[in-house]
Amino acid sequence: MVSSEAAASRKSKLRFLNELAGGTLAIDGFNVLITLEEILRGSPLVLADDGVVRDISGLSSAYRPDPEGRTGEAFDLIFSALDEAGPQKVFFGFEKNMSGSGILTTHVRERLNASAIRGDASTLQSVIKTLPFFGDVIVSGNSALLDRADHVFDLAGFLARRKGVLPQPF
Repeated sequence: MVSSEAAASRKSKLRFLNELAGGTLAIDGFNVLITLEEILRGSPLVLADDGVVRDISGLSSAYRPDPEGRTGEAFDLIFSALDEAGPQKVFFGFEKNMSGSGILTTHVRERLNASAIRGDASTLQSVIKTLPFFGDVIVSGNSALLDRADHVFDLAGFLARRKGVLPQPF
């Protein structure tokens, strides 16, 4: 549980999709991908006191791409939302010590090269320590990143609401 002060601080940093145009986004690759795959599975979600949607799967270092195609579907949703948002640039960071980070980084670079979205992807020693240096807006549900960020976009929450899994925020 988070203090009401921390929740209010994180909530004040939240941005809407229409506020991302022209900005630079730093995306916590595994965090967003895992949460979206859980949404696509129909798994339970938590709408936390800080206004951010999180999955309860407990996956992290145990993550593996979904054999039923949800990984590709999650990336389709991510890129569709990014295309709609119109950021100037995006950066995907994948935690280096997690299995598959290099493969996912290569996949995202290929998707970026095939799209109109400018950006890059990389494996990082520590997403929490370094991701905030890559963008004006952090895209993650990770509490430590939310605390370090100036601005946050809850992409998984946005897409969960769009799919009708969660009610609209206001």
